[in-house]
Amino acid sequence: MAAIREWMADISTGALTVEDRSLYRALQRFHDSELVKSTSVAGNRGPDRKLYELNPIGERVLSALIERDIRLLLKPEVVRLLEPPA
Repeated sequence: MAAIREWMADISTGALTVEDRSLYRALQRFHDSELVKSTSVAGNRGPDRKLYELNPIGERVLSALIERDIRLLLKPEVVRLLEPPA
């Protein structure tokens, strides 16, 4: 969980944070929906860790979300709407 939290904080320059509990629930929902797969790997100390990764279905869903949501925000007409008034 720490690696995912750190990645989110880094990629968003600190704008996004998440608690372990929320992140675990989301990952479990994605796993139950067959968007991610998990494998157990030996931990440095203590119990095994779960390694989560997108499966092919998850990759397609993510690509569709990016295409629909992120690319929309990059359209010039949307960018103009989001700019602060002069």
